[in-house]
Amino acid sequence: MRLVNKALLMLPSFVAGGAERVLIIIANAMAERSIETTIVVFDKDSEFYKLANNIKLVRLDMPEIKKGGYKKYYRMPHNVRIVRSVIKEANPDVVISFSYITNVIALLACNKIDKKVVISERTDPIRYNKLQRLFMSLLYRRADGFVYQTNAIRGRYSNKYGISNSVVIYNPITRDQIGERKNREKTVLSVGRLIPEKNHELLIRAFASSEKLNDYSLHIYGDGPLKEQLKELIKYLNVENRVKLCGVELDPIKNHNGATVFVLSSYVEGFPNVLIEAMANGIVCVASDLESGVVKEIIRDGENGYLFRNRDVDDLRNKLEKAVACSEENKRIEVNAKRVYDDMNVDLIVGKWIDYIQS
Repeated sequence: MRLVNKALLMLPSFVAGGAERVLIIIANAMAERSIETTIVVFDKDSEFYKLANNIKLVRLDMPEIKKGGYKKYYRMPHNVRIVRSVIKEANPDVVISFSYITNVIALLACNKIDKKVVISERTDPIRYNKLQRLFMSLLYRRADGFVYQTNAIRGRYSNKYGISNSVVIYNPITRDQIGERKNREKTVLSVGRLIPEKNHELLIRAFASSEKLNDYSLHIYGDGPLKEQLKELIKYLNVENRVKLCGVELDPIKNHNGATVFVLSSYVEGFPNVLIEAMANGIVCVASDLESGVVKEIIRDGENGYLFRNRDVDDLRNKLEKAVACSEENKRIEVNAKRVYDDMNVDLIVGKWIDYIQS
């Protein structure tokens, strides 16, 4: 076993997102275990989550990394050289990278230097274009280790991209993400960036079409390019007094865990961090039964939450109506949902990460 005393972790930015939060939780936990930890981000201005004081933060000015299009590829050789120099200076025992473009740069940067590289995809690669899948096919097999978030994604992509030394490690939950359950409110809660994949349009339409939810409000936390489009939909459906786009907030689930129901309406996910957070807070959850099988690894329908058919507005409406009912079934679901913490608490998950990178 090779002891890891120094670790360098990489991600594109510190925006309010699931991958960013998970990496920072892992980094903070490593630092608490006396592992000298450096984080490299590819922008100068984003900052949403708090780092431990003893973590070194390196900010690189690579704004094209966060943008779509091909400019990030034109500047790839330049960016790789910069990252390689940062890695050489930090001299870590292991480089850990989250997300596609960061993975590509990390693998290229470490190609000619003797550094162990562990990478992780944080979404379902089904959403990637041909060029992205080409880079994955050429480079991902070079990684010393690969961390999947679910067995479902691992089963679909390990052989396809020639990945052999891989492991499944779920994402962690910390006690700080769980609050004392507040008084129940007639609120349906959802959290996620306002982008097509999160499918908030489906949720808004399902909510607006249910007479049984007339006394409820729908609160959606997050920001993104579809904000104005969703505002127009809310106005068109005449539910402006009941559907609120609440913007970005730190710990919205913990802060608003008095909600009756939490909804994950996405049509694609890598690992739905907000779902396990809502479950740990004891909220009855309704989630899309994604084709990848990711959500089925977390929710057992009718036992610790409800599943609805992916992209099916009628089934979502029916499950919402079932979830708001004051029933013994829902009381049991609340209790069962909280047990997600037993399998995904931060001590357990970080221990798995450290064991893996040292193996």
